[in-house]
Amino acid sequence: MPKFKVNTVLIQRIRSICRLCVLFLVVYQRIFQFCLHVFQNMSIFAALFSPVTYQVTGY
Repeated sequence: MPKFKVNTVLIQRIRSICRLCVLFLVVYQRIFQFCLHVFQNMSIFAALFSPVTYQVTGY
């Protein structure tokens, strides 16, 4: 009977580790998609803000 309890504890730990891994992957995917979106639109941002930077810096 104690062996069965150890197995349930082990299964619960494995499930919690899997949940943490899935949560990490979801957060990592969201950050990656955000960075990809920013880098893809960087030329648009540069074109929008170039008049502002020219007025401030003169370049």
